Amino acid sequence: MVFNILFEEVALDFIDAWNENDFEKMKSFFTQTIVFHSPTIGKLYPENKENTIVGNEGVIAFMKKFVMQASDFQFDKSATEFSKDGRTITMFGAFQNSGTQVNARYLLNEYGKFISVDVEYL
Repeated sequence: MVFNILFEEVALDFIDAWNENDFEKMKSFFTQTIVFHSPTIGKLYPENKENTIVGNEGVIAFMKKFVMQASDFQFDKSATEFSKDGRTITMFGAFQNSGTQVNARYLLNEYGKFISVDVEYL
């Protein structure tokens, strides 16, 4: 029970960092070797056919580029749902202004840092 609350708090804290465009805070959630998958990667980096970035510096660079092109993408925390399975948190939510629905899976290590993130837009 306590772990469920802690995992949800980690996810909510990450959403806060995202909504505040606080890239240093976002980076603090990642392992150095995070593996990040998102269909948006290929749109911003056409040469990246796998839609995958490895490493926290690369993920932060991608997020900065994404926010520069879509600064109104703020998560609606009140409409966000979480589930947990082992060390995986699944978040289902939507961006406030666009209504774009997001399904994201975060795999955490034993310290609560993101090992991998898989994002889908519905």
